[in-house]
Amino acid sequence: LNLDLLGPRLNFIYTASDDLKIGLFTEGHSRNWNVDINGESRDFEVNSARLGFQASYRITPRIWLTGESGLSFGNSLEVLTTNGDSLYEEDADTSFFVRLGCRIPF
Repeated sequence: LNLDLLGPRLNFIYTASDDLKIGLFTEGHSRNWNVDINGESRDFEVNSARLGFQASYRITPRIWLTGESGLSFGNSLEVLTTNGDSLYEEDADTSFFVRLGCRIPF
């Protein structure tokens, strides 16, 4: 059983076999964009917290197939001026998410 804290992410991982790892995780999730609208710069911020299940399966000696699924909660959207003044803020409902990927350790 491993416990990892990487940045805003906390992993609880159980190594079921040499080729299979399963676990739970929680993380803070934030995305920011800057957009010009009619010559005015605006910042869009989307924030949430996530809680989910993860599984990784080794498909070759160096390549892992990884999947994650869970809930995204505490979701919010905010539009700001470049000075940080809030122009719009809205909360969003809890939702599901799925991520699939491939991990190649170096």
